[in-house]
Amino acid sequence: MRGRAKGSQERIIVLAHQVEMMARQKSLRAVKHYLPKSQEATKRNDAMAVLAMMKRMQARQNDDKGR
Repeated sequence: MRGRAKGSQERIIVLAHQVEMMARQKSLRAVKHYLPKSQEATKRNDAMAVLAMMKRMQARQNDDKGR
């Protein structure tokens, strides 16, 4: 439990530091810049990349068979 409490304290300190740094900036970027990407969107993009790769491989195989 001590490790978890220490990690929680460190997280709070880092968050406070980040908030203070943002408060001192004259202009802020859009919120999307500061938030991490959603893992679901990343998984979806990875799945789409794999699907595209499989379709390219299938097209290549079909081209080879046609020769």
